[in-house]
Amino acid sequence: MELVINANILFSIANPNSKTREIISTFPITFFSPLFSLDEIRKYKDEIKKKANLKDFESFINILKERINFIDIKEYKDEIEKCKRLISDEKDVEYLALAKKLNLPIWSNDKLLKKQEIVKIINTKELIELL
Repeated sequence: MELVINANILFSIANPNSKTREIISTFPITFFSPLFSLDEIRKYKDEIKKKANLKDFESFINILKERINFIDIKEYKDEIEKCKRLISDEKDVEYLALAKKLNLPIWSNDKLLKKQEIVKIINTKELIELL
């Protein structure tokens, strides 16, 4: 199985006791995410550390880099303009464009993103049921 992961899922990986961490650590799934996601994670470093009671932020980043293929925008740039017209949340455009380019579903708990019809969105509960 292959999935594109959006930021809300990436953030939840910080919690070592989360179902999300268990899924990315246990199951043979190939994950993709836009490279800018790493910048988003670093931007919210303090909040992530606090919410996940995370002591070592760099270990968390290393886990992400080991398990997730971060893709540069130049690989899916041709899909960006099409996707901008399809969803209102600018932050979701790159995830949608990457998923469209790779022809993969997105793992996300974002209810607004799920309303679009370009790519399939799988939330954590649905993914657990699939696994």
